[in-house]
Amino acid sequence: MSVRKNAEAPRSLGVLCLLVLVAAGCGPLADAPPEPAVVRWQGQTMGTTYSVAIAELPEGISADWLKARIDAELQAVNRQMSTWDPESELSRFNASQSTDWFDVSPETAAVTALALEIAADSGGAFDPTVGPLVDLWGFGDGARPIEAPSDQVLAETRAHVGYEKLHVRDDPPALRKDIAGLRVNLSAIAKGHGVDRVADALEAAELTNYLVEIGGEVRAAGVKANG
Repeated sequence: MSVRKNAEAPRSLGVLCLLVLVAAGCGPLADAPPEPAVVRWQGQTMGTTYSVAIAELPEGISADWLKARIDAELQAVNRQMSTWDPESELSRFNASQSTDWFDVSPETAAVTALALEIAADSGGAFDPTVGPLVDLWGFGDGARPIEAPSDQVLAETRAHVGYEKLHVRDDPPALRKDIAGLRVNLSAIAKGHGVDRVADALEAAELTNYLVEIGGEVRAAGVKANG
């Protein structure tokens, strides 16, 4: 029994010393610095979700003011390129039966031009006019078909699809289609554009540590709040 007590004594003494140090404010668990605050926002946009995280707000910038800036950018992208809003620039262009130049914002023209560039570089694998075929196969926002489309329906639909039938100019910014039934969907690229718009707004406010995400598209800069 005496051997067992002697073996346990140093360990008991060590635990007691540690507790005394902590109680005195000298131990490793005392006065631990608080985790840096992270400012976060999330919500709905462009038919999907978004989230923004800022490592910390600099002095003189309020969370409400910054949230308003973020919302303004997201709302602007929706007004320009949303296919869910019937009053957006893109929706009105799609609804138009005219084959004349249709005035749009510089941002819509720039994103469309980039989409056409990627379409050409990919040999049409990326095609911003493919919406009617997407709907036909049941991947759009319409009714789900119960059987595959016929060859005749496919051929008729393909006649209204093709990035070569879409044109863009930047001065003055406008879009034009060769056939009245052509429809443009920028959803595959507009979310990334929205991420860039929000990130640019943050950097204009001199914020350098952030994470912006819209529907899986991500842009990050700097470091986390804890370094």
